[in-house]
Amino acid sequence: MKVRILAMKTFTHGRILIETGSKEEVEKLHTPINERCGQHLESTIPKLWNPNLIIYSIPEEVTAENVREIIISQNPELNFKIGDVKPKFVFTSKRKSRNLVVEVNSLNRRQRLQRKLKTGWLIFNVEDYITINRCFKCCRFNHRAQDCKGLTK
Repeated sequence: MKVRILAMKTFTHGRILIETGSKEEVEKLHTPINERCGQHLESTIPKLWNPNLIIYSIPEEVTAENVREIIISQNPELNFKIGDVKPKFVFTSKRKSRNLVVEVNSLNRRQRLQRKLKTGWLIFNVEDYITINRCFKCCRFNHRAQDCKGLTK
């Protein structure tokens, strides 16, 4: 198959993680495994997530519906495109301030974190918004109970 395997790790319940050098090599492995061994093996490719950023203390007039247009129009130095910003949700903190979580493109995340964000006449701090998923079926991290592949006792 001419695939360069960089690392291989075995897990419990017969699972195996294979690391290759490129996306093309992953596809070369993924397709034949599912076609030839589909009854006995299941091959999945993990998806990369775009990072979430939190904008602190936004005013009432900024909502999840209009924040995309506001950010793109008032921050031309950040070179946002229409698909780069995706509003997720607004929540209120314990101090009664409104915070907005947006999903951004992962390519220029560091550049966007180093600058302040302008909306209207105000300037806001932006930080990474990190959530930790925990499975309540096997009590491990990085997945939910509905996606759990572990066995319960």
